[in-house]
Parts: sequence; C-alpha cells; structure tokens
Amino acid sequence: MFKELFRKLRVKKANKNFPHLSKSENSKIIDNNIDLIGEGYYGTVDLHNLIIQNKKNPNFAPKNRSFIIKKFKKSSSCENSFQIYKKLIQNQIPTYTTYRKISDNKIIMTNLIKNHHFCIGVGEGNIEKGIDAQHIINLGGFIELINFEKSINTIIELTIKASKKNIQLPLDSYFIIGNLSQSPEISFFIGDFDEIKFNQKNILITNMSELYSVINSFLLTFVNSPNKSFYNKLVNEKFSTFGVTNSQRKNKNN
Repeated sequence: MFKELFRKLRVKKANKNFPHLSKSENSKIIDNNIDLIGEGYYGTVDLHNLIIQNKKNPNFAPKNRSFIIKKFKKSSSCENSFQIYKKLIQNQIPTYTTYRKISDNKIIMTNLIKNHHFCIGVGEGNIEKGIDAQHIINLGGFIELINFEKSINTIIELTIKASKKNIQLPLDSYFIIGNLSQSPEISFFIGDFDEIKFNQKNILITNMSELYSVINSFLLTFVNSPNKSFYNKLVNEKFSTFGVTNSQRKNKNN
C-alpha cells in the first residue's frame, strides 16, 4: 500500500514539475529517481530521471528522459538567472538548449551528462561538487586531450566575442564537457550564470585572465598525461597575447 501511495505521489509531483511533457506528449510522467548533484549560495541542482508513459495506449514502450532542475532559494534569483540566459542566447553565447522556468523558483534545464558525457566546473567549490569530477580523478585523470588546440582556439574566440559585447564571464561560469573516456575531446560551455555581468566595458583582459585560470586548473586537476607539459606550453603561448600568463603576472609584480 505504501509503495503504491509513494508511486502516485511521484507521478503527481512529476506531472507538476514537467507540465510541458505531460501536455505535449499526452503522457503520464513518473519521476523515477532524483539525485542531488550540486548546491550553493543560490540553491540546489537535482537530476531527475523520468519515465514517460502514454496515457492513451499504455502498451506503448515508455520513454526514458532526464532533466536537471535548479531550485532557487529566492524567486528574484530565479528570474535574474532566466534573464541572463535569454541575454546569452541573444548574443549567441553557447549555453543550455533548454532553460525554462517551471515555477517562481525553479528552472528546468538540459542534462549535460547523459549519453556517457561528463560535465565539470573548476571554479571555487565546483571541483568537489562538479558532476563526474571525483570519478575522473579516481580513474587517474585524462591521458590525452583530442584536438586540444582546436578546443582552446574555440573558447578564446568565444570569450573575445563576449568581451566585445561587454559580457563579463567569471571563472565559475565555465563548464568543461566531453565524452567520458580517458582521451576525450573537450569543449567549453557557459553553464553557471550566478556571477555573469553585462554592460562591462574594457573587459577583455579580465575575461582572458579568468579563462586562463579555468584551463590551468583543469589541466592541473584532471589531466595526467605525458603531453601535459605540451598542453601547458600551448596554453601559455595562446594567452601571452593578452598578457595574463603566470610568468607575465609575476614580471608585472616585480
């Protein structure tokens, strides 16, 4: 009896949390599993694994989908985050394909770690709580980064573009994603909106300094490769143009 009652409660809550799925697919949504994958000053982030059943024909095979729900402590923070997302989309900055308000303090977003992908952040507090971060460390780290120079060039171009549009991208805003193997091809993704600012003039050097720190922290924490010195040298060459490398900072202070 209690098992069936719990199941009905999960169905009721799931249909409330995911009304767009329930309505558009004429479906019954069962929130089969919920995992806390992150928390911080603004709220919590949960992974929801859904079973979507067809109401008209229960003999149809159910669909399995997963989403992330970010629950904010304050509705004002939720609205601010949603407005930042809209501005990023308007400025063609790569971010979530789905980022939708479902209540005053909840946003549903794309699950970045499905299909054997990892997603990690290297900002303050993100390494410990980052999705798959500890798993990667336990495996001994990445032994090779496929097309690493291409990945670096792409994110530098993106950051230059954001800077020209007066968008400040702090260290915490960057996520790094890729296929979950010891030799991934990584890409960078703007996934944490909490500290992003707009209308910030002359922001290029500040943004490049933050990005440089992101990449160095990633290499230090997650890469255990014979090519690590090559990766470090490549990064320093790319960012020396902006005067933000560790050696350049040290010379300025002397």
